[in-house]
Parts: sequence; structure tokens; C-alpha cells
Amino acid sequence: MDRERKVVVRLAAAVLFLLISLLLLGATPALAADYAYWYALPGVRIMRELRPPSPIRRASTVATAPTLYFSAAQAEYEGRQIAIRPISKVSNFIITASDLTQTGTDTPAVIPASEIEIDWVRYVPLRVRSYGTRVRVPGYYPDALPPTRLLDGRVISRTMSAGATQPFYVLIHVPDGTPKGTYSGTLQLAASDTPTVTVPVSLRVWGFSVAGKSLRASFGFALRAAKYFAGPNHTWPKPWESPESESTSFGGDSLNRWMKFFADHRISPQSLMPGFSTPYSDGSLIVRQEYVDDYSKTGGATTFSGNRLNFNMLPMPDRSLYYSYVDNPFSSSSSKTKWLNYFRSMRDAYGSSMNKAIVYSVDEPFARDRWRVEYYGLYVHRYFPGTKYLVTVDPVRFRFKPLRNVDIYVHKQHFYYRDYYRWVRLLKRYRKQVWTYQHMTPHQAYTPLPLIDKPANDSRVLGWFAYKNAVPGVLYWSVNRWVNPFDQRYYRDPYRSTISCYLGRGRTRIYANGDGSLIYPGYYPALGLTIPGAGPVSSLRMEAIRDGLEDYEYLRVLQTKKGRAYALRVVGRIISTRRFRHNRFPAYVTSPGSVQSMRDYVARAIEAAQ
Repeated sequence: MDRERKVVVRLAAAVLFLLISLLLLGATPALAADYAYWYALPGVRIMRELRPPSPIRRASTVATAPTLYFSAAQAEYEGRQIAIRPISKVSNFIITASDLTQTGTDTPAVIPASEIEIDWVRYVPLRVRSYGTRVRVPGYYPDALPPTRLLDGRVISRTMSAGATQPFYVLIHVPDGTPKGTYSGTLQLAASDTPTVTVPVSLRVWGFSVAGKSLRASFGFALRAAKYFAGPNHTWPKPWESPESESTSFGGDSLNRWMKFFADHRISPQSLMPGFSTPYSDGSLIVRQEYVDDYSKTGGATTFSGNRLNFNMLPMPDRSLYYSYVDNPFSSSSSKTKWLNYFRSMRDAYGSSMNKAIVYSVDEPFARDRWRVEYYGLYVHRYFPGTKYLVTVDPVRFRFKPLRNVDIYVHKQHFYYRDYYRWVRLLKRYRKQVWTYQHMTPHQAYTPLPLIDKPANDSRVLGWFAYKNAVPGVLYWSVNRWVNPFDQRYYRDPYRSTISCYLGRGRTRIYANGDGSLIYPGYYPALGLTIPGAGPVSSLRMEAIRDGLEDYEYLRVLQTKKGRAYALRVVGRIISTRRFRHNRFPAYVTSPGSVQSMRDYVARAIEAAQ
């Protein structure tokens, strides 16, 4: 017994000596990193503290990962999330994608890996909750989608701390004309000191296309903010600064990346800069025809080539220039002459694309402005026949009396049902177009609005609402209003401050996290985004808006196959068909799974009808 005790003591001493030696040499025993992972739909909000569902899949124990399924129409973008929750610190984590190859055919088609984008979901701080929401604040909420691969091909790896969940966003683009069928490939999840996880990917491509942009979507674009955040040499752009004074960090390619982002997300900018620049003394514009062609025809002004922009509406005039004679050509005869020359410059540049041109120069006029609004429309129709004249109108201000010369009335979405019988139905009877627009409001608790702390389906249901009510167009006031809400002379960092809008009503403060701020700067070295002049970074809300616009095209295709009545019954499962209460938007589904399953139901119904 004494002998065995001596052996144990000697072994313990040897182990202790080894540990002391390792510490003295600066070495520590190596521990393999490990993490749990799972998949989620794009509209699921994955918080940092969210734990993995059962059964838990770990990188170190699961030899074969389950398949990650996608389905998409031709010309569609479709996303999924992969959530990573480190059990111990994970370093240098990256996800890489293979080509997707069609199965079950002798001559398989291929969707190249370049059509697969991998982003990581960035959490942004919420210090106050949006008015009408009940989320926990302060806290961090997922929204921004910085890329893991930069324009120069560099891949940014991520280091993740134990116990904090980190989602990644996998976005697949199916090029138009891709043959229908099932496509297979893989995603490789790799990190230091962890086994590589191979995720099988299965993509079902439906036999129809959503390349058409039937729903017009006009979204504001703050060029000054985009330029300010474009590179390290931040300067304060002057309100009247024109593209002629572009900095080297925000030249033609940078502007084109922004325009391509708009086009890829199915929205048209309310500004066509740099297509037009500072007017001559007679009011006519300096035209950059190659940029105008980018917006209205086939593109090809700079490094991007092919027919990839093709906006379905063109703003005329360019409201970002804000010249007084554009706002009010009636102030003098010289203003009228300049106004005509200004318009003619755009008309001549657009050429055959004039059928897509829309005049939007008066915003939310008061009743006292009625004569000016009417005369402006009269001028547009007299001198530029065929061009549509758009005005955002509050019918209460005009006592529900339509304006004769307005072609497109843009109505507040949260009042669409309240004013339907007295206003919307009346305008449709007069064969006017009625669009909708969204912004922060005291009614945002029950109205779909793309806020960070509202469900993702608030952004996606936009397309379903437009189809249900035969709304031909939607307007949104800005995608990058990165200014301080309390003092708009200063910019704010949208990655660090999310209160983009504020309105005081008596003692009531109305906050809206992310209103007018749907995207993020693409140059941000703190996140590894080190290329000056890069395009914007998307968000979960921006992707949900695009999903909703694509859903609109699904419903349009379904209508051609099975009729509008059938399509409306499908929409009724997302937006309630019950009578709405006064001043209230009808109930709508907020579950990401419900909307996704209905979208898949529509796709299968289209396939069955072919």
C-alpha cells in the first residue's frame, strides 16, 4: 500500500513539474475551438443571446451537416441564415461557397459561386425603442450585412467570442434564363482549430422568371451622405455641390455601384445624379449621356457592363439639385424659360425612355399651395405630354377635393384604409394612379414599417399590400439619411446610432430606429471594409423589402395562370380581409415561416398551372 502511495505521489509530482515547466516556457495546453450551428429563414431575428435549438449540432461532433435548402425563381435573390454560437473562442472563421450544379441531366447547367454572396450580420445598438414597439432596450439588434468578400477579392475572416451567437447571411442570385431544376453544391465552414464543416446546399429553381419590375418603387438617395462616408478624407459637402467636383474616393465607379445596388434591389432612385450636373445660365443641364443610359437603357458607363440597371421609373426633374425655378417656375418669365430648358435637357437625354419619366417636385403641399401645384401640372402636361406628374398629397389638407392636373397621388400607407372610401376609391374612379409611401408615424405600432425593432415581415409585406390593393407604385423618402436627428447639420454613424428620425408631438416623443436609413456605409475600416468608394452595405430590412417586391412578381405571374381572384385569396392569408377599424391598418402576418411557406405555395401553384 505504501508502495502504491509512493507511485501516485511521484506521478502527481511529475505532472506538477510538467505544468510548471510549460508555464515557465510560456506555453499553455492547446484547446480545440468548437461551435454549435443551425439554419434560419432570412426574416428570423437571431439575437446574440439566442441558444441553438435541439438537437444541438457541433462542429467537432457532426460529421455530415444537414442540407440547407433554397428555392427561387429565375432572376431572384434568395437568402438564408447560418447561426454560429461558439462554445469556445473561434478564430478566423470563414464561409466559402462552391458552384451549384444542376442534377439529373446529361448537360447540367451551373450557377457559379460568384452568384453566391456571404455576409455577416452586424448587430447595431438600440438605446430607445421605436414608438409603439415593446422590444427590450438598451440592446443590440441584428441589421447590417457587411460582406465577407471585398471588391478586390480579399476575404474577411471573423473571430467570435464564446457564448455570443453570430449569424451569417447566405444570398444566392439565380440569373435570368437559368434552366429549372434542382442544383447542388456546398458551403465550407472553416476556422482555426476546428474541423471544417461541409454544408450541402440544394437549390430548386422554378420554371418562371421574376425579371420584370411591375411595381414601381421610388426611394430617396442622399448623395452628400454617400460621398461623406465614402473614404478617409471626409469633407463637408456643400448643399449645392455637383458631381463635377467629385472626390477621387467617390468617382464614377462609386456612384455606379450605388446605382447598381438600387437596380439589384428593384428600386429606382429619386435622383439621377451624376446623369445631370450644374445648369448653364439659361437653365439647361450639363448631360452625361453615358450615365443616363445606365439608368434608362442598357448601361455600360464604367466598369459594369450589360443590361443591368433598367429602372422602371425615371425622376424628372432631379430634385436633389433644388433650384428655385424648378420648384416654382411661375415666379418670373426668366424662371419659366429656365424651367423649360431644364426639362428639355432631361427629355432630350432620355429619348425613347420618356415613357418612364415622372415629375416629382412638390412634396406634401399645403392647401394654400393648390394653385401652384395645379399650374405646375398644367405646365408639365402642356410642354411634356405623356410625362406623369406625381405629388404626395394629404387629402385632409385639401378637404378630399382632388387636384385636376395631378396624375399620381402618393398616399400615406398608414391612412390608406382610413381614407379609402372618401379618397382612394374616388381617385381611382377618376382614373388616377394612387401610390403609397411610408415614414415614421404615431401609427407605426400597427402599420408595416421597415424599422430595426419591428419584425422583418413589416418590410416584406410591402409587396403583398401593393398587390392586394392594386397599388402601382411605392415611395420611400430615403435609404441613407445618415444625419443627427436632433441637429441635421451633423452626420451620425449609422453603425453606432440608429435613431434616424425624431418628431415631437406635444409631450410625446416619437422615435423610429432606422427610418429613412435602410443601408450602411460601404467604407468602414473598423469592420474591415477598407475600400474607399465601395457600394453600400445592405441590411436585413433592405433584403426583406426586395423579397417583398419579388413576392409581388410571384403574385403577378400567379394571376396570369389562375386569375386575380385566386391570387387575392392567397394574399388574404397574409393580410386580413376583415373590415378594418377606423384609422387602423388590417392585421397582417409577422411570422417569417408563414410568409415563406405562402410564397412557396404560390410557386408550386404556378408550376402546376404550366
